[in-house]
Amino acid sequence: MSKSLGNAIGIHEPPLEMYGKVMSISDEMMWRYYELLTDLQVAEIEKMKREAHPMQAKKDWHGRIVADFHSPEAAAKAGEDWAKQFQKNEVPEEIEVIDVSLENVRAIRARGGRHRRFRRCLAN
Repeated sequence: MSKSLGNAIGIHEPPLEMYGKVMSISDEMMWRYYELLTDLQVAEIEKMKREAHPMQAKKDWHGRIVADFHSPEAAAKAGEDWAKQFQKNEVPEEIEVIDVSLENVRAIRARGGRHRRFRRCLAN
């Protein structure tokens, strides 16, 4: 995991954000993360590789990670919210609302703004 590679999962991030990052990890890389970040034995992980669907394995791994840093309830809620938003195309229960002036948007776009620059400008 690396911030510079964009695949870091911060321990202070909200559960839903953690969940989304876990789900974006490639199926192949996920198994390495299982080895490094869980207390499962390698034999158990190898068995999961053979028998579990990658999507289910990611959901299970996410539950372990978020429960460790938040709570089992937060992990379950994040899983439900993620499924609503990305699998069922429903609107999440909680949506962050940010007021942005058209002037700020134009200034960011004029500088060739991307997502990270946009957030930085909004924070200032």
